Amino acid sequence: MELLSRLEDVLEQQAELYDALLDLARRKREVLVGGQIGDLDRIVQSEEVLLWRAARLEGVRARVTREIAATLGLQADDPPLRVLSEGVEEPFRGTYRRLDESISRVVERLRALNRANTDLIHASLEFINWSFNLLRQAQERAAAYASDGRLAGEPAGERSRRMDTRA
Repeated sequence: MELLSRLEDVLEQQAELYDALLDLARRKREVLVGGQIGDLDRIVQSEEVLLWRAARLEGVRARVTREIAATLGLQADDPPLRVLSEGVEEPFRGTYRRLDESISRVVERLRALNRANTDLIHASLEFINWSFNLLRQAQERAAAYASDGRLAGEPAGERSRRMDTRA
């Protein structure tokens, strides 16, 4: 019973943590669209903290799940929560199923938002590269001509061969 309660606690913590990650992903999208780089840095730092916690909780969940699976005589080392929930009694069975569905929905939304945010970042980088190349080309063209209209580095007599300035 203690292991079952422990798993329920860990799953509830994971559900809250993934909800927080989903909120951060939504805020990140707003920041990316708005170009607020300072806010983006704070969001990424918060995500790193939450991802570290998620990894720690996942380790605890896997350990507790293995212990419950061994107690239930299940062959799987780390059985899916749906399989595990079939071997336990209520109220844990219903709670595990509800939390499994909730976490799965949030994780799927999180994946979709992360893909969209990645696409936004790539589009922004492409725009930055395009802008940089455009500026560099303009600078190269400007640097190619001297103040008197000659090509930079061209001797004074060379100009007359291209254009007759007397006309």
